[in-house]
Amino acid sequence: MKKGDILIIALVLLLSFGIFLFIPKGGDTVVITQNGKEIYRGKLTEDNDIIVPDAGVIRIKNGKAFMLEADCPDKTCINMGVATAAKPVVCMPNGIIISVEGKTDIDAVVY
Repeated sequence: MKKGDILIIALVLLLSFGIFLFIPKGGDTVVITQNGKEIYRGKLTEDNDIIVPDAGVIRIKNGKAFMLEADCPDKTCINMGVATAAKPVVCMPNGIIISVEGKTDIDAVVY
């Protein structure tokens, strides 16, 4: 390979991975609903554990909201990870939705 080829490859790689620096992080408010009723609304910057009776525990820590414990049999909501503006965490058996709201340009995420 010539120096020009290596330079072109490096430039393409840099541009490919550099795009991730410009993806917006999402909102700043976490909203938790259970069976269509809002049970909590707060800032992602405020660390908190929300205990939902007969459902589980939701943790807000370091700007992230996620299901810490769940009473449902399959624990899929725990495995969903962190809620974002484009991807809420849903626990269907308990009717819980953890979503992030606020100013964002994201409509959806495709994997």
